[in-house]
Amino acid sequence: PEVRNVMSGLRCNALFAECEEQQSSTDNSDARMYEHLLHDDGGRNGVPVCSDAETSVAAIRLSPDASHVVVSSRIVGAEGAISALPLTEDGCFVPGARTKIRGTIGRGVRDFIVVGGGGGGDDVAPVVIAANQDTDEIVVLRDGKEVEILTKDALTPVCLCVVPN
Repeated sequence: PEVRNVMSGLRCNALFAECEEQQSSTDNSDARMYEHLLHDDGGRNGVPVCSDAETSVAAIRLSPDASHVVVSSRIVGAEGAISALPLTEDGCFVPGARTKIRGTIGRGVRDFIVVGGGGGGDDVAPVVIAANQDTDEIVVLRDGKEVEILTKDALTPVCLCVVPN
């Protein structure tokens, strides 16, 4: 099986659409904040992995159209992140595709939901709604837009769900 590091990729303002490169984890100084989290495990043929002491994955979801695996990353002392890993039509990682990483402007992103973009004639772009547990925020991530703070008054948000009307 293929191993992917969700914190090694392209920081940009779009998770699902094409985006202009803003920050690459390999050549941009701002993205270097993630580099100290990577180390050579040795047990996985030299694949960089994240240290359990400083970062962890809190939630893993599939986008509504099954085009991406979406992951939240909690990073000690730093902004949380949502990563999107593109998939082929048969559900495998796209060979050579870069992971897209988007900051959540808050800390301790715990849970998230992906709404819209369900395919089947649905032309609404996917939107990520994320809960930043340590900063009491719920934020909205829309491709190509600034992060929108939905509320700063959600005391320790740890779970989100979609309630049908």
